[in-house]
Amino acid sequence: AYIIAIIMWLISGWFFSSTIFLIGQATLDGFTSNLDLLLVFIIPAIAMRLVSDEKRFGTIENIMTSPISSEEFIAGKYLGALFLGAVILAGTLIYPISLSFIGKVDWGYVIGVYTGYFLLVATFLAIGLFASTLTSQNVSAYLIGFVICFAFFMLGKIVNFVPDVFKGIFVFLSTDSHLENIVKGVIDLRDVLFFITVSFVFLVLADRVVSAFKKKWDINYLFAAGILIVINYFASYYFVRLDLTSGKEYSLSKASKKIVRSLKDPIFIKAYFNSDLPAKYAAVRKYTSDILQEYKSYNRSKIKYEFKNPSGSPDVMKEAEQCGLYPIQFTKVASDKYEIANGFMGLVMYYQDRKEVIPYIKGTSGLEYLITSTFEKLIEPEKKKIAVLKSYGCNDLSGNSKLKSMLTQRYDMVAVSTGSSLDGFNALLVIGAKKKIDEGGMKWIQNAVSKVPTALFIDQLKVPLDTFYASKIKTDYNNLLRPFGIKILDGTVLDRQNQRIGVQQRRGWFTISNIVDYPPFVLATNFAKIPLTAKMERVVLPFCSAFEIEKSTDSSEKLESFVYSSKFSWLDTITVFNPLQNFTAPANMKKGPFALGVILTGKKKRLIVVGTSRFIDSSVSQDSSNSAFFMNIADWLCSDEALIEIRNKGAAYRPLKKISGAGESFFKYVNLFGNSLILLILGLLVWRKNVAMREYFRRIYE
Repeated sequence: AYIIAIIMWLISGWFFSSTIFLIGQATLDGFTSNLDLLLVFIIPAIAMRLVSDEKRFGTIENIMTSPISSEEFIAGKYLGALFLGAVILAGTLIYPISLSFIGKVDWGYVIGVYTGYFLLVATFLAIGLFASTLTSQNVSAYLIGFVICFAFFMLGKIVNFVPDVFKGIFVFLSTDSHLENIVKGVIDLRDVLFFITVSFVFLVLADRVVSAFKKKWDINYLFAAGILIVINYFASYYFVRLDLTSGKEYSLSKASKKIVRSLKDPIFIKAYFNSDLPAKYAAVRKYTSDILQEYKSYNRSKIKYEFKNPSGSPDVMKEAEQCGLYPIQFTKVASDKYEIANGFMGLVMYYQDRKEVIPYIKGTSGLEYLITSTFEKLIEPEKKKIAVLKSYGCNDLSGNSKLKSMLTQRYDMVAVSTGSSLDGFNALLVIGAKKKIDEGGMKWIQNAVSKVPTALFIDQLKVPLDTFYASKIKTDYNNLLRPFGIKILDGTVLDRQNQRIGVQQRRGWFTISNIVDYPPFVLATNFAKIPLTAKMERVVLPFCSAFEIEKSTDSSEKLESFVYSSKFSWLDTITVFNPLQNFTAPANMKKGPFALGVILTGKKKRLIVVGTSRFIDSSVSQDSSNSAFFMNIADWLCSDEALIEIRNKGAAYRPLKKISGAGESFFKYVNLFGNSLILLILGLLVWRKNVAMREYFRRIYE
């Protein structure tokens, strides 16, 4: 047991500690990435001697003829081994505990991880115990248990290579498919039942092997197995899920529940998914089915859905295409070669006389937002209008087609010039003026703020990414913002908490690529607790200015900051931003945190000012949270805040604290050797105690 535990801890500790600072987040991914495979090797070693030793030493006959039942014998062996497995698994708790000192750990996710792997350990131990009843040789018992555990481990990984008719069985029997949700922090009744059922089956088989010489099959076993099969069947339709994650990332938000409960007429949903999709897409189908079932649970009379399989059915394929879906291409394995196949993965929704189509569900991330926003479009089909200023070289989002597409799906975008009427518009966007705004333009923007909700994205410097030499934009933004009580501080915010970028260097015939910290790309993780930034975890703000709030001229208005740099930030007036230079904070420079965005609310005003527009430039930063941040601003301006919380779900960002090199080394050594050292010390104490006890009895009897 000591050897097995130390081997387990050394290997898992290496996987965890060697990657944690590369990942840079408070996550157990390095530990869990290979844990299931490691358990395939470790757990059969724990179980191999449970019964085989009894057979080898001839004590099995004494046990089976003693006044205990075979069920009690198997249960005692199993619970003893399970306790040891739990102790070994508990020894790895040093990883999340130590991680909590240098990062913000989601303990709901941690509970899910350990629940999932405890169930896996319990299942593999039941298999190993069964293997141990088949032979009196320990090595043979280990090999049999290993082969069976490895088969369950591999079923989900070879599903692409089996005929389509068997894929569903392989996916259901694989431990991967049932472990996937639990280790995310979602305890699903179907997955728990799977592990319990498999464990029960192998324990029953073990009992049968041990007691075969003295009793027949007990009808109660068949009855219990039948009950488990029935429960598993109904659980596939009426399941219970417990989302333990801190942000409830895998359960419907309040906004989604509110929209579903407010439906006046039924929404009919047709889901078109091919049955022969590769495994990674099959998981999307399962998640889609689960989330639709959850929607239905909050309004069963108004949510109706059905799944249709276009595979081998020309009529269903034609129906899907007529509804507005288009086939996607994916690679599948057939006849020992890769083939390109077409399939459907989309939804068609009907409400009253309206129809909306989700042509392609790419993955599980953001699916709730996609479905709920489509519900909103069905209920309120008329889009709100957003004016986008095109004068003075302002950005009209033409350089970011993806973001523009996201915005136009929800709103009508209209380009306007200064002097244009804003009647009928719900919001105004002024994005990164590149030319000086004249006095007339400033007055028009200032007057617009009192008419429509407005967002101003301020750029004080123009920084080409090929030279990194900055030139100042001549617009006097302080003059523009002074009537609102907002002042821009001199300089650009630099931050030790930043986004890393790739830099290429030419060295003769070679090109060297490096990943370096880049302080001008501020990674903001500190947000005010307001609807605009609900569940926001991060945003990357390149070449950003900082703001200072002055006293508001109107007591009915509220002026506050809503996004901040870290305490490791500083203001600098440099004009060269070469990524390879040494960015250090001068002694006389002002230190952070700084306000990078300001929000003004009043009876007739909604104004947002952000210190940069470069965060929406796809050529500068491609962080997905930037698009979510911009869409949140658009929704807030249009008083459409219901979807803000949903959009940011699943975008958790838990960065590690900055610690010294010595601190990193200490952290790695503690996680690599700490639990093993504690076990060795305890083992030494137990050994010394046993030696002392033997010496005590030797003195008495000799």
